Amino acid sequence: MHTTADTAALAERIRTLRRLLTQWRQWERMQATTTNPAELQRLRHRLQQLLTQTRAWEWQALWEVLERHLDRFDTELPHRWEQWRVHWVTRLQEALGPDADVLRVRGTALSWRMLRLEPDLERDRVRILYGPDRLDARPADPVRLARWLRQWYRDLTRRARPPEQFIPVLARAYRRAQTTGHHTSPVPIMAVYRELVILAQPNAFWADARPRAFRAYPRYLFSYELALLRRVPADTAAHHVRLITAPFATTHRRSDYIWVPEGDTPEGTRYAWIEVTAKSL
Repeated sequence: MHTTADTAALAERIRTLRRLLTQWRQWERMQATTTNPAELQRLRHRLQQLLTQTRAWEWQALWEVLERHLDRFDTELPHRWEQWRVHWVTRLQEALGPDADVLRVRGTALSWRMLRLEPDLERDRVRILYGPDRLDARPADPVRLARWLRQWYRDLTRRARPPEQFIPVLARAYRRAQTTGHHTSPVPIMAVYRELVILAQPNAFWADARPRAFRAYPRYLFSYELALLRRVPADTAAHHVRLITAPFATTHRRSDYIWVPEGDTPEGTRYAWIEVTAKSL
């Protein structure tokens, strides 16, 4: 049911009340000055007419009608949110442009490349996850979200080293992890990650270890560089890299595993151990 007639009646009453208030204030100002009594008398007559008109109003019925409209809206709200979610996804697809080809709806969530998007449109936020790790929470505005997603992926692919550059550094970090407490093989994957963080630091950091000289190496970047290794033909790599799946008991703490995506998708596996061995010639 449309509320046009009911709100029109309410609007007319509000206009009348505003007119009453305006003229009453005018009447008070005129009484405070030397004014022709005839003008005061005419204004007093108009005020009496407005008071008589407003006194006759029956408010209770109008309030009940308007409250019924509010109750009806509450019952329709879940359906309205469903419509809005569909509209929101469409706007996100439009904002992503050609990159919308890899956007997928997964129940109440979405995925874009290896990211999982969990929209909370009631709070105007979208949680962004890389595997089980929360990356960020962004405003739900589709244009701004699409811009953030594209920029994040561009930065990821720009920073990720190609396998031929990453494997020698990974092998070095693996050896360092072995000599600093993990003398067996395989080695906990997070021990190797910590060594990679150390190796990522520039000389300026070691000369003066200040935050501005620190070079971040986030775990999602390590994860993505590991995922890229799957694209290297087995007979061309100088080292063999073996990732060992994390048992369930080691998947509760982020400090015990690394999640690695399966290609450019949000599907992946948690790994707890890694083994890097040089191939014999």
